[in-house]
Amino acid sequence: MRKIDVIHPSGNLKYRAIELENGLSALLIQEKLDEGESSSYAAASMTVRVGSFHDPPDIQGLSHFLEHMLFMGSEKYNGQNDFHNFLSEHGGSSNAHTSMEHTTFYFKVQAEFLEGALDSFFVNLSLKQINFNYARKMIVSVLKNSGPIHPRKDTFLTDSLVVTKNLNKEDLCERARELYNECYTGGAMKLCVIGPDSLGVLKKWVKSFLGGVKKGEPKAIPSFNPKDTIWDTSTSYGMKAAGDGHILELSWLLPPLSKNSYLERPEQYLFQLLAQQGKGSLSNFFKDQGWTNSLQVKESFEGWYCTSVGRMFIISMDLTLSGLEKRYQLISYVYEYFKLIQDKQPQKWVMEEYWKIKKMDYDSLEMDLDQQEFVTLLSGNMLRYPMTHVIVADYSSNWNSKAILDLLKYFTPERMRIDFASKSVNGKDLKIEPWCNSFYMEEKIPPEYKEAWSNTSQVHASLFFPCENKFIPNAFNVRVHDDVDLHPVFILRMPKMWLWHQCEEAPSTYAHLRIYLRDGYSSVENHVMADLFTELLKDELNEILDQSDEAKLYSSISLRGDQLFLEVSGYREKLNLLLLEIWTSLMGFSPTAKRFQIIKEKTTNDLRNMSLLDRSDSMMLQILCKKFYGIYKKLQVLKEISFPDLLLFISRMRSQIFIEGLCYGDVLYTEALEISEIFQIPQQVEPLPNKLRHKMRILPLPAKLIKRNVKVSDSNNLLKIYFQIGPEQGKSMRKKAMVDLFDGIISEMLFNQLRHEEQLGYIVDCSPHLISGVNGFSISVISANHDPIYLLKRVCYFVNTIQKRLENVPDKTFEAYKSGVILKLEDGVDAQWKDIVSKRYTFDSYSKETAEIQNIQKKDLIKWYRKYFRVSSPRCRRLALCLWGCNTAGMKRNSLRDLKIPKLLLASRKIFRLKKCVTRRKRTT
Repeated sequence: MRKIDVIHPSGNLKYRAIELENGLSALLIQEKLDEGESSSYAAASMTVRVGSFHDPPDIQGLSHFLEHMLFMGSEKYNGQNDFHNFLSEHGGSSNAHTSMEHTTFYFKVQAEFLEGALDSFFVNLSLKQINFNYARKMIVSVLKNSGPIHPRKDTFLTDSLVVTKNLNKEDLCERARELYNECYTGGAMKLCVIGPDSLGVLKKWVKSFLGGVKKGEPKAIPSFNPKDTIWDTSTSYGMKAAGDGHILELSWLLPPLSKNSYLERPEQYLFQLLAQQGKGSLSNFFKDQGWTNSLQVKESFEGWYCTSVGRMFIISMDLTLSGLEKRYQLISYVYEYFKLIQDKQPQKWVMEEYWKIKKMDYDSLEMDLDQQEFVTLLSGNMLRYPMTHVIVADYSSNWNSKAILDLLKYFTPERMRIDFASKSVNGKDLKIEPWCNSFYMEEKIPPEYKEAWSNTSQVHASLFFPCENKFIPNAFNVRVHDDVDLHPVFILRMPKMWLWHQCEEAPSTYAHLRIYLRDGYSSVENHVMADLFTELLKDELNEILDQSDEAKLYSSISLRGDQLFLEVSGYREKLNLLLLEIWTSLMGFSPTAKRFQIIKEKTTNDLRNMSLLDRSDSMMLQILCKKFYGIYKKLQVLKEISFPDLLLFISRMRSQIFIEGLCYGDVLYTEALEISEIFQIPQQVEPLPNKLRHKMRILPLPAKLIKRNVKVSDSNNLLKIYFQIGPEQGKSMRKKAMVDLFDGIISEMLFNQLRHEEQLGYIVDCSPHLISGVNGFSISVISANHDPIYLLKRVCYFVNTIQKRLENVPDKTFEAYKSGVILKLEDGVDAQWKDIVSKRYTFDSYSKETAEIQNIQKKDLIKWYRKYFRVSSPRCRRLALCLWGCNTAGMKRNSLRDLKIPKLLLASRKIFRLKKCVTRRKRTT
């Protein structure tokens, strides 16, 4: 066994890198805990050098097929779901993904159960017939989610199994075993483990559980010469899109990573400039011309963007219709910006900004650690970088101006691929690609444009380098507070603003605000205009939000009802500056008619392109809420709204406002008051009275099944069944505790039965709901092979078996489930903010629900299940939404309109009445 040195931060983690005799490399990480402190999670990740490039030409998708097989039983653990069940019982989860040249498996679990999880993780493969049948069907079922074609023409980025010749089950199974034996060897495996146990103990476990892996070097990737023609650069490729909107992507193939390029990162210099959103940028210029909604730059050191063949550098644009028509003209300006970069010569300050941010990332790497994300990142880095640099490589700061200039030579029209997607791609000459049966066209690029791109001689005056980022803090340090608050304290009560504050030991400061807007939900027209205002505000703030996000000062602006939610978090030094910029724009900016038309078009497309799950959520709320505006109504009024209408609405909306907020984390009492002073509301703005603020009212469902069939434009069907549990009694958390524990126990059972055993669809999910104080629970299935009525029957059958399944859970396992669910409960800023948003104001939700879960016995949960889920119970209230995207012949009722409950049904239902209580607390130190 060989020990390897690793450069790492000097924090609370201890590191050790080892290599087993079979060639397997492992990075072991111990979380050092203070006395009395307990670690919540442990995690592990294994990355193997095998991926789609290793697929035999006649069986594309075999490596991903094999990934599924490894999760379905082994020689030591024969049960198909033994590993998943073990993790689920102990608050954990697992997943895997297959890339072009590697496959990664990862899990997390309660820290005290790490040894048992490692014991069952990644042991010898066992191919059984039941496993074969499952994996084959499941992989084929996600064919419609396949990715783009990679420059390697013999490789198809796919989640499906594409077999080019007839193979029986035994032959296919044998080919999978051959791939496993060739590629899953010690030399191809990189493992990263983190837990509270000592490095010596972790080393002992790794050697014991994985020392038996077969010795061997990684299998060589089939050779491919990147100098060969990758694509026809005289042609652009247009795909007929299923949804509304238009996309343009420009791709360049760069050389693969060299020995020093991962330390110098010359492509990061180009990313920093091309991805800018402010004045002088491509994004800003295109928006001003009315050509784009957004511009993104895609580059990465992982996935299909970075392989031994080369690295993909992609500029992706969300176009307007005008931009689609002028797409070749847009590309001319892209090459003008490349000329600008070349003419200016590499500017070191651009990378110094980047390095300063990465230095902050490195210094805070071990704070608020997500164990699973951490080990998954590092196991992948172990394949990409020398072991010594697996942690620091992503934070390196080596300046090499020559490397930047050399890289620029690859950004030529002769190496560029042009792809666009739009519904408007039509014509008699459309072709059908063989994997997903999508329609596409090949369009010869006009020679005059190719000539202009190759001989760019001038740069448009609107294109120039960005200013320095004003949101990058001068220093990063975490304060230690002698006095912290046990709960939020009510520190400001004004007619226009209420504010809570909680000082807490945390590396970040959080400012969460809910801003009530006048008439934001008084009618569907006003709500749509409030939505347009929100999108225009984010559009106006695009440069500010992009810069602050780059400086690790994160923000979110969203509209719910008549409430604008503003949430900002990050290093405290520049947080007030960001809040001031946002508030100034919110109260003062005036949109232009051009941006109004563009945002209106984008909003229309977003509503039309809404995913099946989002559509089902919207339809569910339409039935449950006394007042809720659905997609169809919004689309109807949206096309009638004019720019003068919006300006009039904004003026009226700003005339009355009320703000409720929470300052949390690394923020003192005086600093919280300083934040409140940012939101100085002009004297002419009146406080919005409580009676004018929209309140979501939930209607009780009748004691029977309500079923709604809706036809949607999609290639899949969806079934969502919702069980309404009801509101809590007073300030109790009993119902929520029951719902969360129920979800924690049956989610894996549901997944195993409906996805693994019955293979109803690729997405099988269940989820607790808390809507305006009313608890509920839903089960959703998305399928391309079964209609919603069949899905409903199978889900209902499963629900009827839950009592027996609960009864069969051993008492010890039931207690383990309880501990796992408690571990996942929200605490900290999210829990406190929810108590404010829900107007609960007691700030004890976490402790109360924890106590309730601890007191629940198995017989209590079974009794609760019988009360709310058994059809014979008068408290069983169900809503089934059947969204038909395919196989619509079985529909009894097709409707593209919003769902409506019969008036007779509405008349017999009273609104849930929820009591409200404001608890005032004295400030504690």
